[in-house]
Amino acid sequence: MFARADEIFGGIDHVFANAGVGPTTDFWGIKLNDDGQLEPPPLRTINVNLIGPLYTINLAQAYMRQLASRRPMMKTGSVVLAASAVSFQNFSAGDYTIAKHGILGMIRGLVHKLEADGRIRLNAVAPSWTRTRMAPMEIIQAMGVPVQSPEAVAQNVVLLFADETRHGEVIYSSQGKFLEINKADGGLLSMTKGLLYDDDNLEGVMRNVHEQIAKA
Repeated sequence: MFARADEIFGGIDHVFANAGVGPTTDFWGIKLNDDGQLEPPPLRTINVNLIGPLYTINLAQAYMRQLASRRPMMKTGSVVLAASAVSFQNFSAGDYTIAKHGILGMIRGLVHKLEADGRIRLNAVAPSWTRTRMAPMEIIQAMGVPVQSPEAVAQNVVLLFADETRHGEVIYSSQGKFLEINKADGGLLSMTKGLLYDDDNLEGVMRNVHEQIAKA
């Protein structure tokens, strides 16, 4: 798909990793095979919602760096991941919640490397209930739960594509209202900083380790 898009359009500037499926398992049940041995849990949701975006980022950065070498004056490319409101809280859909927490981990684990490279930005959108076929919307709306349109979420994606100052951000979207929840003052990172004794030192230690290894 990436190769075909690169061939048709002459390069890839932006990628939205939006493929996803609903929950498959809570990792709680026991299932035996014909030999009476425990079967491994189904990993479809983990593979699609977590491993898929990892592959997507890897492919995207490769093609965007190739494009940058062909166009030295190119503005930064960007990748937007599909996180979720459940990326930040407990939610009784085991594999889905694990995968969406992993999306937040991708942002935090890759943001410094991409920032140092300077050519690719990485952000995420984190929608609350949205009208899709992944959840029983009729039941949810009958409960009086507000549901936003897919177009509301798409506005965030376009913003993250267009605004070249945005990197490492996670935009929470609910009822058509938007909030950057990761880097903002009072957001997740700043709140964590107030709780952990050595929060400021973790990244510095890791960079030092890399520098020492490189010198060895």
